[in-house]
Amino acid sequence: LLAALAPIVPGAACTLRSPDGIRLPSLPVSLPDMAVFRTGHFQAQDEAAQMIAYLLSPRPNENVLDACAGLGGKTGHLAQLMAHRGQITAADIHAGRLATLRQEMNRLGVTTVTTLRSDLRSDPGSGGRYDRILLDAPCSGLGVLRRNPDAKWKPLPGGPARFARRQLDLMSRLAPRLRPGGVLVYAVCSFEPEENERVVDASHLTPPEFAHAAAPACGPVSIWEGSLDSRGLQRTIPPRHDTDGIFAARLRRSGEQSGPGVTGRDCPERELFVNANLKARSQNERWHLSPRRLKMTVS
Repeated sequence: LLAALAPIVPGAACTLRSPDGIRLPSLPVSLPDMAVFRTGHFQAQDEAAQMIAYLLSPRPNENVLDACAGLGGKTGHLAQLMAHRGQITAADIHAGRLATLRQEMNRLGVTTVTTLRSDLRSDPGSGGRYDRILLDAPCSGLGVLRRNPDAKWKPLPGGPARFARRQLDLMSRLAPRLRPGGVLVYAVCSFEPEENERVVDASHLTPPEFAHAAAPACGPVSIWEGSLDSRGLQRTIPPRHDTDGIFAARLRRSGEQSGPGVTGRDCPERELFVNANLKARSQNERWHLSPRRLKMTVS
């Protein structure tokens, strides 16, 4: 992919952390005008957002819930990490977003995703036994101001605390739908403690209980270097990491682990992108672009 992009976007290079990312210094032509985009070889996604899928680290043949799937940026990445084997339920309250998500999965050639319109107040299928759940929760969005600078002038009624109440409500509703021993990743694009560790800490106070789970060791080098604190919570800071500002916590539900993901590595079995000269690519393999200084809509 990097070789295909080089004549179109001079200066395209691999991202520093994400094993799947290519960073573009500019965008001389629109994405739909690129043949490699139209044929589904990549998605546009910030590098920090790409790391969220690795934090969840889904395995082939697992049953995964993308609880607030939006337009499907992370959904497609999850499918790639699962080697297009297993089942992903992409849930969102907005029918329009799900329609766009289905179009995106079709462009990428992803066939393992089922969409579900739900506000998560009722059980979104699976009988409440998902192996892994991604909660990319609605938030204040203060971590993406570099891409949406006008947002800082817009009023935020209720402040971060209003979002925190909704985030904790979502956590409490999703927890029983996770298998004992299953993994939930809570992520927001916000720096505010009300939306970060305070939500995670409060989630420990109600059953079923959660425990912090260590970040998986994925890739040829640690992609977490410099972004994990002493508790294992992930934070990316725009001026420090040159990415969006994102907070994420990896939690494991208490109880004996069960399901198809019991044994084996905690990272997906897949080839990592390490060299632009690698030629052997499966037809279903997809790569993610990490936009730099581009105003793009990323879920």
